[in-house]
Amino acid sequence: AYDKRIVWVRIEGHTYNLIFIAVYVPHKYRTEPSQAETLQEIDTLCRTLRHKYPTDQLIVAGDMNGRIPRNVKHISGKFSMHSYADSGGERLMEMMHNNHLHAASTRFCPPRSHACGQGTYISPQGNLKQLDYILCSNEHAGTMMRCRVLWHLSMDAHGDRQDHGLIC
Repeated sequence: AYDKRIVWVRIEGHTYNLIFIAVYVPHKYRTEPSQAETLQEIDTLCRTLRHKYPTDQLIVAGDMNGRIPRNVKHISGKFSMHSYADSGGERLMEMMHNNHLHAASTRFCPPRSHACGQGTYISPQGNLKQLDYILCSNEHAGTMMRCRVLWHLSMDAHGDRQDHGLIC
């Protein structure tokens, strides 16, 4: 019984199949549903899908509302913009560890011309954070070629970079 915070699709491919899960994890102050409950639901879904389709590539993407530190073995790359994890990031990394997922979006250096770097969220106070990620199965991490953050939708809607950029 998953609601609209978590949607998934299985796509059959020539060399391997993809399971794509799009998620919204509530921020840490939300209680209905809580961040921990949502991450537990994602964990259960990932485990179920990995059991049913063990050779498929699992990709989980979305607004995770947690900070993942850089250079955590089998979890993140050197281009995460955070040096430490917050409570949401700790929970997220536990779910990633349980499901053998890697934050592919932290493996790629942002272009120098990109004013926000790896930042995916700008708070109303103007603080830049990386809260959105593309996670992929560790065994398929090498198939990711590039990740970047696009701000044009935010600029079209608000006239400036606000809220979340689109990670692709």
